[in-house]
Amino acid sequence: MLSKERKISRRSFLQGSAFLTAGSLLSACQGMPAGLPAAATPATLAEAVDWIQAADVSKMSPATVRYWYYETPERTALGKRQVATFSKIHPNIKIDGRVAPPAVDNEMLVAYIKAGTNSHVHQSVCNEDTWYITRDLLHPLEDLPGFEEIWGRLNPNLNYTWKDGHIYAMSWYFSPMTMYYNKKLVVAAGLDPENPPTTYSQYLEWAKALTKEGQWFLNLSLGEEWWRWQFIVYPFYIAATGSNQLHSEDGKVAVFNNPEMLGVYELIDTLFANEYNIREVGGSNPFYSGKVAATLSGASLLSNIKRYAPPDFEMIAGPVPKPDDSTVEGFHTYGFTREFALLREQEKTGEEADRINRGAWEFMKFLLSPEEAAADFDAQGDFPAQADLTANPIYEEIFNDLGPVSRWVADYAKGAYIYDMNTHLESESMAILTQSYLATIFDKQTAVEAVQWAEAEVNKLLAAG
Repeated sequence: MLSKERKISRRSFLQGSAFLTAGSLLSACQGMPAGLPAAATPATLAEAVDWIQAADVSKMSPATVRYWYYETPERTALGKRQVATFSKIHPNIKIDGRVAPPAVDNEMLVAYIKAGTNSHVHQSVCNEDTWYITRDLLHPLEDLPGFEEIWGRLNPNLNYTWKDGHIYAMSWYFSPMTMYYNKKLVVAAGLDPENPPTTYSQYLEWAKALTKEGQWFLNLSLGEEWWRWQFIVYPFYIAATGSNQLHSEDGKVAVFNNPEMLGVYELIDTLFANEYNIREVGGSNPFYSGKVAATLSGASLLSNIKRYAPPDFEMIAGPVPKPDDSTVEGFHTYGFTREFALLREQEKTGEEADRINRGAWEFMKFLLSPEEAAADFDAQGDFPAQADLTANPIYEEIFNDLGPVSRWVADYAKGAYIYDMNTHLESESMAILTQSYLATIFDKQTAVEAVQWAEAEVNKLLAAG
């Protein structure tokens, strides 16, 4: 992810890196003394096996692939088990697994890439992929052996093909942003738990009914990190517009200054202005404890409730609401999607680099198998990004364990979108949007002023390239 202070220009990153080129290979060959036996020339040796495209890697010389475990103790434990299992299948491909250092995406990853210690199989997000793509750090996946079989299993709505025609990442899991409500508090307030709000007016009625002394309706974050906007505002924007588009298809101008965006900013401002949304959160999770009656969260909440909430805790789920006069069909939301991308080996070159990159690809394929997708689902609760999520029996027992709410959320998730992918400056644009919505909450700007400011700033960003 981006650091709050951008100390390194994205354009200047790795400008001095040495990449193996055809010219350097030619120079090396021209320096060979005449008369060497044909079997001893580097060109002949290089022709032996193209490990990037080889059908069988069992006879490939040993390669070491780096892999970082992220996010939670559950995923760390699972990752260690996955490394051990994969090593038995491919003993010649060593996976050097470790817990990821904190805050190491995008610019914060620079030092690790330069030192040659970064994860080759990188857990990324689509709007952050662009940072790596523009620096030629990712290995395209579409021509690698076995790609089509895996690509065909994944949910097409959770993947993208970049503007240059390449596919640089494959979706791993996703988390549809959903409204969850404390059923006990809903019933106590005289509200119908079978009919959660679907429109802004209903939503505000519930907000008023579920707010009283010592209890708030919601806990939208006041965090200033650049990525907050996608989890706070974007779900409402997608619900209101039925689209995830923030920039024109050519990536040249912002397209989010519209009545729907203004309505979202006004709705969120109303939640804070009327003190329906708690401003300070400390100690235990306020949703689990009943301090707030509702929360906007991803699918991992389904398993976290079972782990951390009181035994008698019950919740219901509903869609992110849309305007009362909306003409958008159905209900849509933001589906935060974690993917795997192959960060190309930068330090080693030639055949050795090919072996590392191919080893990373084999491990990525293993992690995206239905069995490992189910294992991650079971460990964390986020939904596998597989097309047959609700039909494959391999996931049925996990859904049963999570309860009926999980199946409702999985059905709702069919209307989920990944982040806008129309510009290589997605993350920088999001940082501006985060500042704009915070400006309304802290009464520095009206909704109209905040959206207009964001539009102007994003257009400057896009024009500068």
